[in-house]
Amino acid sequence: QVDVLAHADAKVAERAATAAAALPALSLCADAAALRAPVAQPTAPEARRALDEVRAQRARGRALFASGKLAEAEGEQAAALQSAEALRYAPVIAEVAFDLGMTRDSLGRYRDAEDTLHRAVVAAAEGRDDRVMTRGLARLAWVT
Repeated sequence: QVDVLAHADAKVAERAATAAAALPALSLCADAAALRAPVAQPTAPEARRALDEVRAQRARGRALFASGKLAEAEGEQAAALQSAEALRYAPVIAEVAFDLGMTRDSLGRYRDAEDTLHRAVVAAAEGRDDRVMTRGLARLAWVT
């Protein structure tokens, strides 16, 4: 968009204010984690809030898992995965699916664990998250 504005003709100049308002917020440049991410995080404020909520759900699920409350962890993680899928942000889908797969494996629900870990690996590949992809593939070797 900046290039179009820099080389504006009369028609572009008429809509320059609208086009400039559509540019991403400069505050995104201050988010070091987002800048390092291999896949751009959502920029819309409501999507960012939803992403933060998914990450909070993931943290709750991990805490429940670590506390041995596996059934509760599975519920929290399944809800987080549903929310993550709605966002269509592959890196967080991969992380949440991996956690849910681990929980299902611990519950002895091996077929569900396999399916969920496979989803994690696919999302990790889409999101270019080698760490989650490697962990998911390694875990799949044990589950299958």
